[in-house]
Amino acid sequence: MNTPFQHFIDLAAKVLDAVNSEESFINPCKGIGYLSTKSIRFDAYPFYCNVMFIKHEFVANSVDISFGCPIESDCSKFDELFIQWTQNVEDFLASDSMLLLDNQIKADLKK
Repeated sequence: MNTPFQHFIDLAAKVLDAVNSEESFINPCKGIGYLSTKSIRFDAYPFYCNVMFIKHEFVANSVDISFGCPIESDCSKFDELFIQWTQNVEDFLASDSMLLLDNQIKADLKK
């Protein structure tokens, strides 16, 4: 993980693997504004980083990352947000969130 892009791909993949949900959620935890079966939006309005995984049938899977903020914004704010979003994701994955627990229970029942 050498770049913010690679780091957020890794964070998004970890969340999607841990949640493994077939539903979409708005604001599932602090720092994540949206979570679906294949995309995550890290946000702190009006700044955001959206990561979407794209599965292809005949070629390697790909990922699409977008960043957004108002034109007049100081984009150095993203540096601070990257640190905060990373901590929020780590806290979420270590938490007793019902979103994570529900999927753990489902996984245990399928065994």
